[in-house]
Amino acid sequence: MRLWSGVRSWGWMAAAAVAASAPGLAQAAGINIPENGAEISARGGTASSLLDTAYALEFNPAGLTTVNGLDIRIGGRLVNSNITFARANPDADHIQQTAASANGVPFDSVSNGAGWNFLPSLHAAFHPTSGMLSHFAFGAGVFGPPGRVHFSFPDPRKALTACKAENPDAQPDDIDACVDARTPQRYSLVEANMVVVYPSVAVAWSPIKALSFGVTFQAAIPTITFKQSLGVNLLEHSEKPSSDAFVVLDVDGGAAFTGVMGARYEPIPGLSFNASFRPQIVMKSPGTVSVELPASLQSLGKVDGKSATLTLKMPPQVRVGAAYKMNRIAAALEFVYEGWSTNDAFTVKNDLTITAVGNTTQVGTISIKNGWTDAYSVRLGGGFDIKQPKTDGYLLQLNAGALWESNAVPAEQQVIPFVTGSRIGLSGGVTVGYKGFDLTASVIGFPNTAFDVTTSQAERGVASKETDPNNIVYVGNGHYETSTLALAVGLAYHGLGAAE
Repeated sequence: MRLWSGVRSWGWMAAAAVAASAPGLAQAAGINIPENGAEISARGGTASSLLDTAYALEFNPAGLTTVNGLDIRIGGRLVNSNITFARANPDADHIQQTAASANGVPFDSVSNGAGWNFLPSLHAAFHPTSGMLSHFAFGAGVFGPPGRVHFSFPDPRKALTACKAENPDAQPDDIDACVDARTPQRYSLVEANMVVVYPSVAVAWSPIKALSFGVTFQAAIPTITFKQSLGVNLLEHSEKPSSDAFVVLDVDGGAAFTGVMGARYEPIPGLSFNASFRPQIVMKSPGTVSVELPASLQSLGKVDGKSATLTLKMPPQVRVGAAYKMNRIAAALEFVYEGWSTNDAFTVKNDLTITAVGNTTQVGTISIKNGWTDAYSVRLGGGFDIKQPKTDGYLLQLNAGALWESNAVPAEQQVIPFVTGSRIGLSGGVTVGYKGFDLTASVIGFPNTAFDVTTSQAERGVASKETDPNNIVYVGNGHYETSTLALAVGLAYHGLGAAE
C-alpha cells in the first residue's frame, strides 16, 4: 500500500535525520577558532612557543617539563560567527519543486542569530625544579574544543505563526510558500547547542635536558541539542512546510577516553622542535529524540520510542612545529593535520517504531555516510617583549600571528552550519604582567568569505527514494558568506616553586 510504504519511509528518514544531525558535534578544521588560550590565539593558533606554560597539557604534554614551577591559566573567549545562506531555487527542469518556487516566491537570505558564544578553559601545570621528581612534570585541566557552540536560524514553527498573522486570508499553498521562503535552511539546521568537555590530566618525563616526552589522558564528554525539519511529503512532488516533521535530538554524556602523546627536542638553547598526536575518538553518546508529526499525518500514524545512541568519530590529529625563543623574541611555525576522512559515517541506534494503518515497524540502526576530507592548517605567530620583569620590573608583550586552513567539507556536502571554505585568519594581542601574574587580551578574525555551491548532493531526506527515486531535494545549493571574530582574555599565575 502506497500510504504505508510512505509512512514507513518517513520513519526511516526520521532516524536518518537524527544521524545526520550528528556532525553538529564534530569540529572540523575550518570550523574551530584556533585555539584555546588567549596567548595562543593571539599568535595565530601556534602553541610551540608557549609549551613552557600549562597550555602544553592540551597541545603537547612533552612541553610540561619546561614549565618553571607552578603555572595556572584561566581563560575565556567570546566567539561571533556570521553565517549567511541564500538558497538557490531548484532548476526549472528539476522534478522536485519547493512551495516557494512553485508560487514564484524567492527564498529569503538567512543568517545565524545566535550572537556571541562564551567558551571558558582552565589549564594547570607543575614542574618540580629540584629533587627526585625534577625530571617529571604534571598537568590537569578542563576545556573544550575552541569552536562554535550555539547556532540559531529561522524556525519554521515561528514562521508559520507569523505568516498566518500577516496573511489571515491566505490560501494554504500561499502560507506554505511564505514559510518555505523564510526558512530555506530548515532541513539542515534550525538550532543547535553543542559542547564537548575534556577533563584532562598529564605527565611528562625528560630523560635529558634537551629531550622530553609526555602524555595527556582525557575524557571527551558531549552535550548536544539539535533541531531541524524533516520533509515528509509522500504523495506529491513538492517541498511543503505543512508536510514537514520537526525533530529534536538531545545527547548528554557518554564519555569516550582518549589522549595526546607528545615529544619535544631542543638541540640548542632557544630552538625547539615539537610533535604531538591525538588518535581518533569514537564516542557512543546516549540521548533522546522527539519527533513532531505534521498535522497531515497525525491522524494516520504515530511514532513511539525516544532513546537514541549516537556513534561519533572525531578525527586523528597531528601537530608539528618549530619554535625559537631568545631574549625578547618568540616565534613559531606549525603544521596541523586532521584526518576527517576517517569519519566515514554517523550512526544512530534507536528504539523508534512507526505505527500506521494497523502496521508497526521498528526503524532500527541507521548509518549516514559523509564525504568529508582531510584538513590541513599552516600557522605562524610570535611575540615581542617590550618590557621584561627582570630588567624593567614588569612585562609588556605584543603578540601577532596568521594562519591558513583548508575546509574538511566538500562543496557537494556543504550545508550550514559548516560554512567556512578555505580561509585565512589574522590575530594579535597584548600581555601585561607583574609579580607572577599575567593578563592577556587577544583577537583573531577571519574576514568575510563568500562562495557559491551549484552541485550539492546534500539531500533533504535520502529515505524518500524508497517511495519515489525522483522525489529528491538538494538543500545545499546557493550562496554562502561567513566571517568570524573571537575575543579572548586570559589570566595566568606562575612562579611558585620556580627556579631562580
